[in-house]
Amino acid sequence: MSRYKTALLVFDRDLRLQNQAALAEACAQSEQLLCVHFLNTQTQGWGAIHSQARAPAAQAFYWQALVDLQTRLAEFGQSLWILEKPAKEVFPSLIDEYSIQAVYLSEHADFNQQKQWGFLKSAFPYLNWHLYHTHSLWSLEALPFSLDDLPDTFSAFRRQLEKTKLMPPKPLPAPKYWPPSPVKINQNTLKIADSLNFKGGETNALIHLQNYFNQDHALSYKQTRNALMGENTSTCFSPWLAQGCISAAQILEALRTFECQHQANESTYWIYFELLWREYFHLYARKYQGKLFHSQGIHKEKKTIGGSFYAQRFAKWCAGNTPNDLINACMHQLNAQGFLSNRGRQLVASYLIYDLGIDWRYGAAYFEKHLLDYDVAVNWGNWQYIAGVGADPRGGRHFNISKQAELYDAKRHYRNLWQGQATCLPLDAVGIDDWPLE
Repeated sequence: MSRYKTALLVFDRDLRLQNQAALAEACAQSEQLLCVHFLNTQTQGWGAIHSQARAPAAQAFYWQALVDLQTRLAEFGQSLWILEKPAKEVFPSLIDEYSIQAVYLSEHADFNQQKQWGFLKSAFPYLNWHLYHTHSLWSLEALPFSLDDLPDTFSAFRRQLEKTKLMPPKPLPAPKYWPPSPVKINQNTLKIADSLNFKGGETNALIHLQNYFNQDHALSYKQTRNALMGENTSTCFSPWLAQGCISAAQILEALRTFECQHQANESTYWIYFELLWREYFHLYARKYQGKLFHSQGIHKEKKTIGGSFYAQRFAKWCAGNTPNDLINACMHQLNAQGFLSNRGRQLVASYLIYDLGIDWRYGAAYFEKHLLDYDVAVNWGNWQYIAGVGADPRGGRHFNISKQAELYDAKRHYRNLWQGQATCLPLDAVGIDDWPLE
């Protein structure tokens, strides 16, 4: 039986119909349901780095996900209202105009999103607020420890979970009953690029999930996951996971089905291992909140390595115009495709921090602008890890780039493909303003 005459459902980074607890409950408890999404085409910005428009590839992938969600909702007689103004600006008028009684949305690891919705909850205490864990495998209540007691390292976190043999809830199907929208919504016209390697949206996410596990790539994942290039060397679930077009629980269920039908080995376990890393970073972001963006990370004392900013060095790193050909190739791929292998991400991060001496946060913000699979918790958590200001018990990861090139691109296929020729220009130029005064 419906509890509310009209409810509001906020789609954020959960752009899907399947395994969407907020959507399932909203449909079951409402006579009318208004589905909205607050358009987010800018990076968040912090301190010296101002908010910027997302790069074209990342923007296009995001828009594809929204168009796909609009299409899938229309099949059930519903619609998605895409709002270009921030939630704080339009929320009051939405509540008043449509007599909203309840709000359904997902709890997010993003500290800034938490602040925004915390403010709105305080401003509208008479509304019935329903928040759900749609981004993670487990709710906080299901974990064998409190958020304050989250283990300091991933290894300790993994051991605790595996000791308790904790399994996530079975993924939910799309709702069967769909309440109508209280208003007829004209669908937004979004410009979609056709040249992306990845196609956004739940439809394409489910196709990729099925195709991946219909083949045997999972059986060799651990051996191929560090490759800089190559089809199916990685699972490539991350772009759709980041937009919420698919959930970690859906991937885990498909993995377990694959193991039952074929076999379980070290490589299939490693896919689960990577899902656990993602889970850890989401909990880590929720625990440390604003510290995710501090130069010293979660530590009280500020680290001295990589804590400066050199404009020329940073510009050359961004453009892939450094003295290192492998770093250049990686940055060229990132700029062109909005995607980079996990190994490539580690290498360019290490180079920025330890070889160029630049504050790690500039690199994290640049990734935020360009990555198709940008996830605030995973991105900033990983950068802290490499910089030695996060959850790495070894205090950072400084890679020998020449050795990495020998290991992962001995025949130069990757560097040749992405035109990673090293520049002969000096890393730092001296202008007239740098001349000494006599």
